[in-house]
Amino acid sequence: MKKAKIYLYCLCMAIMMLLMSSNVYGATLKSATVSKTKTYRWDLTHDGKADSVKFVIAKDNYNMINNLQIHVNGKKAYSISDLYVYRIQIQYVKISNSKEFLYVVGRGDSNTPYIRKIFRYDTASQKLVEAADLSQYSGAVRGIKKVSGNRLTIAYECGISLAGRIKWNYIYEYNSAKKKFILKSSTAAVKCAFTYDPGDGYTSYFKKNMYKTAKYITVYSDKLCTKNRSVIPAGKWMTMNKVFVNKTGKMSIQFKYGNKTVWIPCTTGAYGSFQGVNRRLAGGFFG
Repeated sequence: MKKAKIYLYCLCMAIMMLLMSSNVYGATLKSATVSKTKTYRWDLTHDGKADSVKFVIAKDNYNMINNLQIHVNGKKAYSISDLYVYRIQIQYVKISNSKEFLYVVGRGDSNTPYIRKIFRYDTASQKLVEAADLSQYSGAVRGIKKVSGNRLTIAYECGISLAGRIKWNYIYEYNSAKKKFILKSSTAAVKCAFTYDPGDGYTSYFKKNMYKTAKYITVYSDKLCTKNRSVIPAGKWMTMNKVFVNKTGKMSIQFKYGNKTVWIPCTTGAYGSFQGVNRRLAGGFFG
């Protein structure tokens, strides 16, 4: 009986170690910038073995990348032309031996991406096909921050006239039936990303997500900014809570004001709504 208990204990410990090992080493995230023709050894064909993944770029007379090809094991799996970008950034994502992906971003003037997609390799067609398109977020996506199980944590950061430099994370989960990454929620907690301090006394407040109205601001009770319109006067403190971005890229921010929460649309007309924001945006101090 004693030997049986010891055996069962050892077996349980072995299973626990195997599970822990799978959680730690099952996911992989690697990043790189493609500046010339380069070959990587990553598994994309779902067989647990490293494949030859070659990125071929062509440049125009202005030294801008205008063509990208991705070859997997010597065969062209993806091609895009008519680009006008100065760099191609990539991230290799491995969730398991049967789920590997490439996140490809091409950045052009004003850091605007002309391609921002996550691809998976289709073994039948031997092509890279779209698993997620993040293009609607313009220059806000900073890349895949974390891989956990079937989920990707994708970091976002951008400068808007309403609240200045802000950052947040979105969670995408892989749907095996659709073979795509699906956004879990278009609403997320948001933080002010200003670090520059011009000495006006507002940086310490921004670090706490606190904003003081510089003029009266029109607010709404819903994230689409269509219901229960009201006005908050100048000189009032508000705390930024959440960000919402719809499928067309329109954004709104939720603030706490007193005992209620309100939403403000992020439009060009919002410029100058809060004290201290303009000074930092105008100076380009996005820190």
